[in-house]
Amino acid sequence: MRYLFFLLICWACQAQAPLSTESDEGLLMERREFEGYSQSFAYARLSAKQLGRLKLLSAEGRSLAQLFKEEPPILALNAGMFHPNYEAVGLLVLAGEERRPLVLGEGRGNFFLQPNGVFWLDRLGRAGIAPSPDYAQMQPEAFWASQSGPLLLYQGEIHPAFRPSSKNKFIRNGLGIDSLGRLHLIQSLAPINFYRFAQLFQELECHSALYFDGVISQMYMQGIGRLADYRRPLGPVLYLPAN
Repeated sequence: MRYLFFLLICWACQAQAPLSTESDEGLLMERREFEGYSQSFAYARLSAKQLGRLKLLSAEGRSLAQLFKEEPPILALNAGMFHPNYEAVGLLVLAGEERRPLVLGEGRGNFFLQPNGVFWLDRLGRAGIAPSPDYAQMQPEAFWASQSGPLLLYQGEIHPAFRPSSKNKFIRNGLGIDSLGRLHLIQSLAPINFYRFAQLFQELECHSALYFDGVISQMYMQGIGRLADYRRPLGPVLYLPAN
């Protein structure tokens, strides 16, 4: 009964919450509708100035709700696939320390749908996304990094394996980078196929975009209302602290 009352309170807050917020520092967060899509999306855009505050962490099986108690965020979302023990499937760099190595081998599942890729931030908050083999050759000085897959976009082109008519539809999230160095984060709030999801980043004029995960995806945006129950245990998480 108490849980039901809690849900009713959350639904009431959702109804009253604003659909969009934008800060003077260039952080936009909103429930957004895109032309030609029958659903709305959780969407955030971070200016280059904001990227220096962004960080990755390993939740190690903790939920967003638990993380919120430790360090309240402005923005948070799961940021890469993980094994049953919650360790990242691929490369994970936290505060300059490589916690998990880059994976270049073959395997099954979305992570290994080539090309996959790496998202990283350097110490100055500059962001990059590259195919995993390119990242291995470049060896950028990543302060934060997460490997996932597949790439949604690279050099503005949609992944060649994606098909517009695909019936493979799930909740999905990911991020992209545009020519101004801004970071675009999107989570679908209803199932969508890879092709249509990748098209969103094209419409936002991103040159590169990386898929993070599917059904387990959760995204939190302060002041936008409840988008999930935030109780699902997670692995890598992208986090913008409130302070």
